Amino acid sequence: MSNDSQIAHFFKNQTIFLATGLIGKLLVEKLLRTSFDLKKIYILMRAKHGKNPQQRFDDFFDNPCFENINRKDFISKVSFIGGDCKKPDLGLEPEDVDILKNETTCVFHIAANVNFQQTIKESSYNVKATKEMITLTGKMEMLKIFVYVFTAYSNCLNSHIRDEIYQPPIKAQAFLDLVDSCAVTNVFYVVSKCLSEDLIKSLAIGISTAIIRPAIVTNTIEEPIPGYIDNYHGFSGLVVGGYMGLIQTLYVKKEVQMNLVPADVVCNCILAAAWHTANCKTLTVFNCVGKKIS
Repeated sequence: MSNDSQIAHFFKNQTIFLATGLIGKLLVEKLLRTSFDLKKIYILMRAKHGKNPQQRFDDFFDNPCFENINRKDFISKVSFIGGDCKKPDLGLEPEDVDILKNETTCVFHIAANVNFQQTIKESSYNVKATKEMITLTGKMEMLKIFVYVFTAYSNCLNSHIRDEIYQPPIKAQAFLDLVDSCAVTNVFYVVSKCLSEDLIKSLAIGISTAIIRPAIVTNTIEEPIPGYIDNYHGFSGLVVGGYMGLIQTLYVKKEVQMNLVPADVVCNCILAAAWHTANCKTLTVFNCVGKKIS
């Protein structure tokens, strides 16, 4: 993204609020490296692995993906806000809510529990977090764009997925009421994503919104460094496990094809979608998929 590109120009003087994770990390790196006139980035941080939000933020830029930028040049532009997507109101303190309401212009909602073995109760947090985020964005006085990253498989019962929102098997609020009223334990990840789409369609009225649906996210192909990945989820775990000899056999169906997309391609798609949707001011869906391999 060159300095004179329309996308880079769009992010000039913008204040961004986002959660981390692989894609969130790459977004921060890309924005800091290419959008020099960016005003501020607020990163939602929760306590994790025995570290509080401040400790996790202190370690954030020690990651290899930030090797191509000088921390001294941008550290004043990046701050953390303590919170948790699993908690009511995202676990935000009132003073932090005021900051976000008064300053934020772009929201990237990427955080999610991606464990495919989660219970309905656990997967309901994906829907609840989306609802809380939409409620918060509705209070942001200068908001230009709300971007939510889903998955290409949120409507997997359809043989062909178009760039549109599909009718879910149950309304999002009815699902949340069901979860709150009884102890259910079935796996529900994919449906939670479908319900989140419907929730956005219902609640994000008047908000310029982009929905990004990436396929199976793999390591970067080029930026910020080729081959970068920060986890062993999904396909990358299979590759590493096979390379180390930990996985020696794998049961697969020959007719099933995997659709892979590099993490930096997803990152670029998100930024381009934010620019496009902020200009057209509509709810727009973008399927971000790659080449199928069998």
